[in-house]
Amino acid sequence: MEPIIADSMLMARHSIACSPQNRVISLSLPNTFLNLSSIPPALSSLSSLQLLNLSSTNISGTIPPPFGQLTNLRLLDLSSNSLSGPIPKELSQLSALQFLCLNFNRLSGQISPQLANLTSLQVLWLQDNLLNGSIPSQLGSLVSLQQLRVGGNPNLTGEIPSQLGLLTNLTIFGAAATGVSGVIPPTFGNLSNLHTLALYYTEVFGSIPPEIRSCFELRNLYLHMNKLTGSIPPQLGKLQKLTGLFLWGNELSGQISVEISNCFALDMNGNQISGGIPGKLGKLRNLKQLDLSNNILSGSMPWQLSNCSGLVSIEFAGYPTGNLITIHIKLNKCKTITRIFERTTHVTCRWTKNLIADQPLSF
Repeated sequence: MEPIIADSMLMARHSIACSPQNRVISLSLPNTFLNLSSIPPALSSLSSLQLLNLSSTNISGTIPPPFGQLTNLRLLDLSSNSLSGPIPKELSQLSALQFLCLNFNRLSGQISPQLANLTSLQVLWLQDNLLNGSIPSQLGSLVSLQQLRVGGNPNLTGEIPSQLGLLTNLTIFGAAATGVSGVIPPTFGNLSNLHTLALYYTEVFGSIPPEIRSCFELRNLYLHMNKLTGSIPPQLGKLQKLTGLFLWGNELSGQISVEISNCFALDMNGNQISGGIPGKLGKLRNLKQLDLSNNILSGSMPWQLSNCSGLVSIEFAGYPTGNLITIHIKLNKCKTITRIFERTTHVTCRWTKNLIADQPLSF
């Protein structure tokens, strides 16, 4: 048997798996109150280890650089602890690593470009730390990567590398609640397997690239609370699997021209959208939430909205007051509605929202 780890770990032998040669290949102790001030150094001597899961174990200290010696490791999950310090560059030596989960800690420093050496990596979770610097463009070479989450690092800055558009297996990209800036790379149109794009509460500006129309698997598009301008690309109507479109709190203009048949949450609150509310929104039979508040909309409320039989919440603060009675009459068929928000006071932006399908807690 390889070296004893710690007395507290011995109490959970059912979570330790060994090979026929009696060598430790798996150590999984999630949600175990270890309460350790550091990760036991002896772990780095488990040369056959393939899986190490110490998530939510109340461990502090730093990530030991000797972990780079665990060359058989496929999963390293140290999430939801109180780890601090930088991400050791030595982790880039783990060529077999497929899952690296370091989220919900207090890690600082920059994301090392050397992580691009992890050619087998499928999941990279670094969200909710204290990381700074920028997203390395070298990560665009991780062609097996399916999830890349760096949100919740407020000191993470710089532009989103266009090279990330090479990650054609990517299903989730999240950089929300960071200081990233620049435009949304048009190369993201190459992400044909992407189903969640979470870029909210950032410094991203410019227009929504029409190339996103090629992300046919996209289901959730979170672009709220940015500095986006220009019109909403009508090409988004090609995203037939899109269920949530969150664009509130930007500077988008033009008219509503997008038509997404399966969308159940559509939020454009706090922009500069003008013109009338198009009757074709009534084709959104799955729509549950509609928020067009605080724009420059005019005209009457289209009767076709009454076709949205599943509508639960509709908000139109700032809409011309003369339409309020008409709105109630026309939505009378929507028996499922529990909230009609008609406050006429104009609010330029809203920092918190209580929506059925609002943004996830972390990205």
